[in-house]
Amino acid sequence: SLRNMETKVLDGKISIRGEVECFVIYQGFGDDNLVQYLYSVRTINKELECIEATEDMVLEATCSLGKGETGVRQDSDGEDRVIGVDYCVQLGIKLYKDNEVNLIADLYSPQVEIMPDIETIPYENLWMHNLAKAKINERRHRKDEQEQILQICHTYGDVEIDDVEVFEDSVKVIGVVKANILYIANDDSPIKCMEEILPFEYKIDIGSLPKDASVRVDANLDLLVTTLLSAEDYEIKAQVNLDMCVFMQTELEVVTDMKIEPIDYEKKSHMPGIIGYIVQPED
Repeated sequence: SLRNMETKVLDGKISIRGEVECFVIYQGFGDDNLVQYLYSVRTINKELECIEATEDMVLEATCSLGKGETGVRQDSDGEDRVIGVDYCVQLGIKLYKDNEVNLIADLYSPQVEIMPDIETIPYENLWMHNLAKAKINERRHRKDEQEQILQICHTYGDVEIDDVEVFEDSVKVIGVVKANILYIANDDSPIKCMEEILPFEYKIDIGSLPKDASVRVDANLDLLVTTLLSAEDYEIKAQVNLDMCVFMQTELEVVTDMKIEPIDYEKKSHMPGIIGYIVQPED
């Protein structure tokens, strides 16, 4: 699983840093044939080429662990003593930047009659980008039918957003963290797994929201760990990264086409030479 992932926009490239947790359960050779496990953390430090990227851009990125494989490999002596882990990190990258665009609002010619076709086009404009962290800390008790817990081996899981409630000056994110806890119990089974559901709510204050604003929130786990307090109790700590983007719904009139016809001089002769208008207070 991924943790402590950080992405940053640089000139001409995107920096990606973080860590990947590797937890492998295996059964060795020998008279005892014991089931064992291995835990390791590897650092991710990569830079992806992105020619048009600049440091002043706003980055919206999602990181997830893609497809891969885990297998046994031989060491320098030809013995099966190396565990090889090959996985890829999938990235969803969006870059936002303020651009000034000149558009034609109207057309006129003294030689011909021009009738423009004007179309109203809706679009979204990035209004705010906010990064927040929601911390979860819960203490749980062993279920009655569950064996006593001797040791916590590893915890992995995922986060899901159930709802995003938008208010005038804030956004409330409602979701759950699904934690899978691998542990050693007081019985003959080598390693067992149990699932815990951790609901959470987090409020993000953002000031006055624009009318008809659209809110998008992406969530990923930054930390998930379980600590054994006793044979009956354990504590689960999680930290969820919330990447929120607020968009304004805007409309713009643009000229998409035009029709050109000869000037109707007879019609033009009946038109007034000058038109007066009195400016109103609301203008």
